[in-house]
Amino acid sequence: MAAWENGVCYVSEAAIEHEKSADSSACDFELNLCGWDTPSDHKWFRASGTDPAEDTGPHAAHSGTGFALVDSSGSNKDSTFILQSPSLSNYATSSEQVLLSFWYHMMGEGCKMSLECSASPASSQTVWPTGDQVGRQPAGWTEVLVEIPKGTCRFVALTGPNDGSDMGLDDIKITKSAANRDCSFETDDLCGMWEITPGVDSPGPGWSRSNGEYPQSQTGPSQAAEGESFLYVNSRGNNSPGKTFYLKSKPFKLKEDSNLQFKYHMYGAGMGTLAVKVKKEDGSSEQLWSRSEQQQTSKAAAWLDATTDDGAFVKIPAKAEMIEFVATTNTADGDMAIDDIKFSITPMFTS
Repeated sequence: MAAWENGVCYVSEAAIEHEKSADSSACDFELNLCGWDTPSDHKWFRASGTDPAEDTGPHAAHSGTGFALVDSSGSNKDSTFILQSPSLSNYATSSEQVLLSFWYHMMGEGCKMSLECSASPASSQTVWPTGDQVGRQPAGWTEVLVEIPKGTCRFVALTGPNDGSDMGLDDIKITKSAANRDCSFETDDLCGMWEITPGVDSPGPGWSRSNGEYPQSQTGPSQAAEGESFLYVNSRGNNSPGKTFYLKSKPFKLKEDSNLQFKYHMYGAGMGTLAVKVKKEDGSSEQLWSRSEQQQTSKAAAWLDATTDDGAFVKIPAKAEMIEFVATTNTADGDMAIDDIKFSITPMFTS
């Protein structure tokens, strides 16, 4: 039997001991429903392998072998199926943003699904989709990220008049994070808000955290813009030429456009390109800012504030869900650095 503690799903005593400090709750339906309830007369159930219906439900899980399934055959036609989360009322503080991500599968005729959440029994609202309930989708799994209140959420699935409206859910994850994402990289955890990820065909993570004076004489800053530490890309050895490295933010949701501020240092004769991109909720990406070639003339030169060509702050659009710093090397002596990121989010739900 799965257990929940402060909004986190555990499937064993060993998992509880290992994950007590976790800030996210995840369910991949590999063992059970992870404590999600099925209060309706018609039940979601955990399927494994392939939905036997040829033209409707998932032919495989999004990941692993297990997923949650609505079976629309027999007496389940024209019926309501509810999959309800445990309470998250004590999961996050009022200043933290809580996000729910999931993958859904709806390729059959006549199916509909929505996600309803409430901070209290009297305040239920549909948080996904923003319009009518989602109906038939193209074949395959589709990912969704939504902000939710610190209460209870439930997936509501409506089957159609025939047995071709099976629906699937997989890889549900609930994550909380601070609304203030400022970071000057003084700790190894990158303020718990940023993640270094290797690029495609790149030899490693590329980005590293520096303490104190930078050791290279022909490139890089002589000191941090603020405090003692900063983040940089080493352009020597296998990290050049033409290698790309990424620093990604934790996911977020915005109510409106938001400013991104940061400082950068790009001293070195072999300097490449530093860019800022965002991933949007429709899966597309957009480049918001970039600089190429040497921007400072010495290690001791002052860090520069990142602004657009008209002198304004970099603007993160409301449809963005993730920020990405992209560093592409040119040749050696092209180490680029960033520091003192300032970015904040106003949670939609503060109760």
